[in-house]
Amino acid sequence: MINWHLADYYLALKNPQRAIEILDSNIFDVETNQYQALIIKFYDLLAQSHLALKSYSEAEWYAQKLLNTEEQHRYQSAITDASKVLTELNEYQNNYEQAFFYYKKYSESNKIELDQKSD
Repeated sequence: MINWHLADYYLALKNPQRAIEILDSNIFDVETNQYQALIIKFYDLLAQSHLALKSYSEAEWYAQKLLNTEEQHRYQSAITDASKVLTELNEYQNNYEQAFFYYKKYSESNKIELDQKSD
């Protein structure tokens, strides 16, 4: 579990490459243990890190993986982050209709997350 904290730290330091190295070196073990909360956090950080490096196909892959399993896990912050990644990615690719779709999903998800924190 310490690995995702360290990866999050490197991402905050604007060193997404180091974050990816840490996450990639541990992803097999994390997926093997099948603890959804940890898997989701890894995918979340991998999507954000790849987006920061402009590795758009990898960022999209991890973000889509999070959203495709939304019903299984319901980790609101990961859904919010994945929607934001896909918004930025589609905007960069001048796919404004899809960017708007994911922005709406991001906004709704962010509102739910904020409402949950205020309860």
